[in-house]
Amino acid sequence: MSIKFVKMLGKKILKYALVISVSFIAAYTLFLAYNANRLPDLKPWHQRDLMDDTLTYPVYSDFSAYLRAEKNYLDKVYNEVVVPETKLFNRYAKNNPSSPYFNGQNLNASFQLEAQGQRFRGGMLLIHGLTDSPYHILSTAKLFAQNGYYVIGLRLPGHGTVPGALKHISWTDWYQAVKFAASYVLEEIEKRGGGDFYAGGFSTGGALILHYTLQGLLNNTHRVPDKLLFLSPAIGVMPAAKIANLHRLLSWIPGFEKLAWLDIQPEYDPFKYNSMPYNAGYQIYALTGENRELVENLHENPSLLAQMPDMFAFQSLVDATVISKELGLLFSKIASDNSRILLFGVNHHYDTIISEEIARFDVETISLENLKNKILFLSNEVSTPPTTFTQTDRAFIADYGSGQKTFLDTNWPENVFALSHVAIPIAPNDSVYGKESVLGGLNIKGEYDVLDSGINFMRLRYNPFWGTVEKYITDWFELQ
Repeated sequence: MSIKFVKMLGKKILKYALVISVSFIAAYTLFLAYNANRLPDLKPWHQRDLMDDTLTYPVYSDFSAYLRAEKNYLDKVYNEVVVPETKLFNRYAKNNPSSPYFNGQNLNASFQLEAQGQRFRGGMLLIHGLTDSPYHILSTAKLFAQNGYYVIGLRLPGHGTVPGALKHISWTDWYQAVKFAASYVLEEIEKRGGGDFYAGGFSTGGALILHYTLQGLLNNTHRVPDKLLFLSPAIGVMPAAKIANLHRLLSWIPGFEKLAWLDIQPEYDPFKYNSMPYNAGYQIYALTGENRELVENLHENPSLLAQMPDMFAFQSLVDATVISKELGLLFSKIASDNSRILLFGVNHHYDTIISEEIARFDVETISLENLKNKILFLSNEVSTPPTTFTQTDRAFIADYGSGQKTFLDTNWPENVFALSHVAIPIAPNDSVYGKESVLGGLNIKGEYDVLDSGINFMRLRYNPFWGTVEKYITDWFELQ
């Protein structure tokens, strides 16, 4: 084969690769344009980029000083982004049912809970999820505080303000904030004479806590948490998020701003954005990619792997936000023998309208090494024919490590067929998302293509098995 032929072949391959790349970018741009064209118009809270949310970079005398600075920041945002008070269900309208202000306090803010009880036992750092706020981890925080732990629930940069704040944020900003908050938890533990250091996260918060732990182990940069708690953790997300930021080729041009948005929705939820820019999805994809590399590095280092903290994760089998299988892969590679996953199955009373693959899921079919014996599976037995909810429909937990099967006092609610991603950390009596609340208890019917956010109203917002979650957390973390 001559050198001339090789050069000519190389040029042809390069040419075809270039044509394919340009064609792909053009096709993706057309997709973005189509998607943007069907979206509603941008509102002020989508369009404004907001002042820099860099509150976790300065040095404060203590975390209370930070909370005061954050309060001023949030108040400024909500005073500048405002809609008429007559507008129903809008988080930016003052004196509105959807306002995040309760008794003058914006509950999107970070919080600290003092340790209760006669003995100080340690500190807990909790991080919320993407587009969420610290409100989503409040029930978990209270559980630890009531049992002797000082708790910080941190608001991640770009959250709890306006969805437009996520257009240019980076996951490294979130990670810097995690390190910032962890330092105050560790400072409190040292000040009180020592104690346990726990960390946990919901969704993206779980990915950030995992990153914090892996960095500490592999690089010896900071104290590693003694135990980890994961609630619907974002261990893996859809691969399509890899190209999410291609919109930047055009979205900077006036008139093309909507290209930057995956979804534009009414903002009626006080503690979670309904709208989402593509950049937010790309950042969690980038973070999980970084974590995947760190997990492989830890997996290949037996001495450091032996120091990996015990983990307890709670995950819905049908989570539509993250890839549940990725959690299993994580546990199979780096989880200790004491680590556990409580996997919520589906309500088999609805098997006739649930996809066959989901309805027939069996933990016994899991082939990943060292995983099956770490799984606790919540399911239920259904009477035949399943015409009514009877005692035989009781929910139970199958422990695949011990082989035990424990029936629960709580059953599946009649109108619930599965747990959603967002439901896991929310108690049924929650005033905002609970069973009797406006958002959690909403049951409305009509016709297709009428509601702006119709599909969101189908999503379960609370966990009917929160009492079970509390019990497992209490026992596993030895809170009592």
